[in-house]
Amino acid sequence: MIPRTSYSVPLAHYRRRRGFLLHFEGLTVIAGVIFLAFVGAVLARSLILALLNLTFPGTPPGCC
Repeated sequence: MIPRTSYSVPLAHYRRRRGFLLHFEGLTVIAGVIFLAFVGAVLARSLILALLNLTFPGTPPGCC
């Protein structure tokens, strides 16, 4: 009769690798959300500045 092989070593290796990948995936998602929030803030600020420049009441008529 052939003895069964132990699955503890391959399973531990798989779980360690899977845990690392899940940790890396979580950090990637967090970095992506921070990047999107930063880009959104920059775009919103530029949009607000553009709208304020278009409708600023202090500019004389026919100036720009």
